[in-house]
Amino acid sequence: NLTNINLNYNDFTEFPIELCYLKNIKRVMLWYNKISFISEKISEFENIEELNLDFNYIDRIPKRISKLKTLKILSLRGNLLNNESINILCNLSNLENLNLEENNLTSISEKISKLRKLTNINLSKNKIKNLPKSIKKMALTQIGLGQLPEMNWSRTFELLSKIETLERVGMYSMNIEKMPNGFDKLTQVKVFWLTFNLFDSKEKERIEKLLPKAKIEFK
Repeated sequence: NLTNINLNYNDFTEFPIELCYLKNIKRVMLWYNKISFISEKISEFENIEELNLDFNYIDRIPKRISKLKTLKILSLRGNLLNNESINILCNLSNLENLNLEENNLTSISEKISKLRKLTNINLSKNKIKNLPKSIKKMALTQIGLGQLPEMNWSRTFELLSKIETLERVGMYSMNIEKMPNGFDKLTQVKVFWLTFNLFDSKEKERIEKLLPKAKIEFK
């Protein structure tokens, strides 16, 4: 009857595939291991809803992960994933929350919009320059865009302004002293996290005036 399992802070180098045969498992936590290989047998999970593989050494995702039709939350923060390796994730039709923070991503596929149920995505701490145009078709409520030093912010703001459902945006450590043009277009957003930035008091005041109805957190 086991439904949750926590195997964090161990020395697994491969995904413990034996877990897949525990038919009632819904939540698997495996952060801070040394996992670099995940077998295609991961598709044997029948009821898994949440999978956390943060801070491992994963650079490839098995194709059969797309068979996990019950998976709602997937966290792959702090791994070695590149643009091509994450494309298979666009087939996880019931995914609601996806964390790809701190990987080796430079772009996101236009196919991301296939994730019709996705409401929360974190793309922070990558080398992404532009978001895909198709993101404006999504029903996101929250997006993480922290520490993206190469991001084209004006274009990003234009795309995000088209997502009517968007309520929360994280943009920490932008490493800029002035908010780029277009920020004022995000009138639907209720909360901004702008921590660890270089804005002085005058710029903070200007930013707040751009979107007076939003809650803007600078620290």
